[in-house]
Amino acid sequence: MNVYPPQSGTLQPSSNTGISGCPANTSCIGWIYYPNGTSGFFTTDPSKTKCVVQLFTDAACTIPVLVGNYGVLWRSGASSYGCMSAAGNTKTFPATVNTHYGFTAYILSGSAAKYYMTVNFQ
Repeated sequence: MNVYPPQSGTLQPSSNTGISGCPANTSCIGWIYYPNGTSGFFTTDPSKTKCVVQLFTDAACTIPVLVGNYGVLWRSGASSYGCMSAAGNTKTFPATVNTHYGFTAYILSGSAAKYYMTVNFQ
């Protein structure tokens, strides 16, 4: 597995996820962008193209946000983006090798000021 350390982000208030949000044009509390610095998240291993993310409300990543309380948009360019699918307690999508991704989490329900995202490729 390609695993990144947890990324933290502060909630940016918003009332709508916008046309490309997840889910699109839905009421939300706000959003958080996770760019992984300037490098983005990526896999170089052709056998690890399933990207799995999960949100937490604590830095130790022991208190998960319920998967129905947030949506995640993956983006790798101006016109290359999509919504991640729920899979158990996580969100997933099929990633492309050597493509750099950023993620926007749209909080649909909850009250944390800061959220932590784990990202790994399996």
